[in-house]
Amino acid sequence: MPRLSTGIIAGACARHPWRTIVIWLLLLAASLGSMALLLADATTTEMTFTNDPESLRGYNLIEEGFPGQGATATEEFVIVRSQTLTVDDPEFQRVTGEIYKDILDLGPDVVEGAVFYYLPPDPRFPDEMRAAFVSPDRRTTFIQVKMAGSEGQAIDNAGLIHSVTIDRQPEGDFEVLVTGIASLNEDFKKAAEDTLQSAELVGIPIALIILLVVFGALLASAVPLALAGMAIIMAIGVSALVGQVWQMSYFATNMITMMGLAVGIDYALFIISRYREERNRGLDNRAAIVKTGATASHAVLFSGLTVLLALSGLLIVPMSLFRSLAGGAIFVVAMAILITLTLLPAVLRLAGKRFRSEWINDLLRRLKPGGRRDSRRMSSDKKGGFWDWESSLVMRRPVISLLLSAGLLVALALPALPIDRFDWGIRTGQANIEDFPNDLPAINGFIQLKQTFPFAFSPEALIVIEGDIGSQPVQDAISGMNTAIVAD
Repeated sequence: MPRLSTGIIAGACARHPWRTIVIWLLLLAASLGSMALLLADATTTEMTFTNDPESLRGYNLIEEGFPGQGATATEEFVIVRSQTLTVDDPEFQRVTGEIYKDILDLGPDVVEGAVFYYLPPDPRFPDEMRAAFVSPDRRTTFIQVKMAGSEGQAIDNAGLIHSVTIDRQPEGDFEVLVTGIASLNEDFKKAAEDTLQSAELVGIPIALIILLVVFGALLASAVPLALAGMAIIMAIGVSALVGQVWQMSYFATNMITMMGLAVGIDYALFIISRYREERNRGLDNRAAIVKTGATASHAVLFSGLTVLLALSGLLIVPMSLFRSLAGGAIFVVAMAILITLTLLPAVLRLAGKRFRSEWINDLLRRLKPGGRRDSRRMSSDKKGGFWDWESSLVMRRPVISLLLSAGLLVALALPALPIDRFDWGIRTGQANIEDFPNDLPAINGFIQLKQTFPFAFSPEALIVIEGDIGSQPVQDAISGMNTAIVAD
């Protein structure tokens, strides 16, 4: 029994092209159904730890002893401002009061509570706290809204808050802004979707033009894009299924699209180029497919496995975001490998001659003086050009080439090394919210709130103590901790 190989797989798919294509079309239809029915429930905006760090244990203890007081209790800030009126004006009070009422009318499933400047006198809301809700020029105030449920539920309900605030701007000289964890995540999600659509609208035509220049044939240029798109759809379909057990971050779809276009086009381009070379050497259609499967497909398989192995390193990071990105990338690369090894040979079998047509290059040759002679036949032995010269040089001086290339890679990697002695090296950290585009509503609201009410962003750390609070050792430890914090 012959050993299974990429050449044998390619030959088998080429012998039964329609059977292979029908199987893949059925899988594609199933993936589309999975996307339509399951994807919404499979993705989430929450980013959680997958292990049990100290901060998470502390938060859980606070939630057990003091429900709703956890460090990640989600709050939204609805900012109301006017260029001409102050908070003392009856019209300002009327507009703000209507917004406050509309927010509470969303119900306890959306809003747990809200506080604003015009609340009736209450010992729990002293005048000092009330005054903090008004800007120094008295033309801006805000409504502090506590969202109901978990952070993920709050993010899902952010659109409802927007529907009664920024989507329903009051008449007159008023402006309403909204910011907070839920609004920021909602805007990030929309920005990611819009950016992905823009990248597709720009990137796909550019990729098609480049493939046309490389192949000089429309079909040979369109197939890599089509196969990449198919790998993307199927990977999203798989993610929708997996997400029913382990929810995935919505950023996973961005990763799937980017990786799918990259590896899908690259793998197909590699296979088609080698297939055309084998045909130009004189092999018939099936023989060229088998030879390409035994060589180029073999390289694609091991290249793809290397990529999968590298991506699996992201699974080590104990955060749902990184595991979602890793899962999405692994799914789409695996799909691209399978499609390239099986479906592409079937397509080559049915449309082999059209892959050799170079009408674009032939047209360009005909436009040149004396270019009407038939020069379409390519020779794999043709020499010349930069890459032929570069490869020959490397083969003649392999040791020197190895040292030079390794030295260049080391030099490029040096800035990534934290070298404290020279105050030089990579500096890592989280992106600042102000670094994002200001045209996002939540970012604009965040900036305005921070400039007008900086106290709203005073950082705090909750310290949870589990044990006998009345015992002397615990009291001594708390006293020592307080002393250390004050001295820091």
